[in-house]
Amino acid sequence: MTTYGEIGELLPRRAESPSDGEREQSEDAFSRLLDGQQKAHHAALLAPVFTLGYVAGVRFGHTGLALAEVPLPPEDVAMALAPLIRHLEDIAPGDVVLYHGSVTHLHGRSRVHRVVTDQLGTRYDLEQRRDGFWVPSVWDVRRKSITPQN
Repeated sequence: MTTYGEIGELLPRRAESPSDGEREQSEDAFSRLLDGQQKAHHAALLAPVFTLGYVAGVRFGHTGLALAEVPLPPEDVAMALAPLIRHLEDIAPGDVVLYHGSVTHLHGRSRVHRVVTDQLGTRYDLEQRRDGFWVPSVWDVRRKSITPQN
């Protein structure tokens, strides 16, 4: 197996921007990954970062087929993008979020019922749909435990 040190010795050190083919492959992979799960303006902001990682992986040989045509779970995608998304938008009552906090049996889609901001910071009260009704589910949720959804 080739190591990073060997790659540096084998390849010239001239940098090149992503080729048209690499961009096309990256765009296709990105659209399949998100599958409409993020708002258009978020996707536009995240796409260049995704392209950078994708192209770097391809160029250094770390993208061999492991599970071809097997999509990643939306929850995994949301959790991976959460730190970036967190800084892109404020969350308001009525917004749908993906909850991934410490109350694991309540992980999944929730709606923000109330936003509380005080000296401790901003916390969110969430509700989930049960039997056709929105019912309170978890309180005092920190921002890092939720990801905005469409």
